[in-house]
Amino acid sequence: MRSADIETDDNKRTQLYQQIEQQLVEEVAWLPEGQLMSMVVLNPCVHGFPFNAISIVAPNDWAGISISPKQACSNPQ
Repeated sequence: MRSADIETDDNKRTQLYQQIEQQLVEEVAWLPEGQLMSMVVLNPCVHGFPFNAISIVAPNDWAGISISPKQACSNPQ
């Protein structure tokens, strides 16, 4: 890749980049094409909810989630 980056001959540089692309096709298992975005609305009385990159609560994390009795969790009347 470095040799292609510094190559001054356009044809040679193109050939080097094409070789690199072919190597990627043959050797890389996968390339991400995008990134998902997730949004979470969480009631303020819920505590200990883990936020992570994949938006999944691991089985061991459920024990740490609680609802605080100090804050109203329902709609005010």
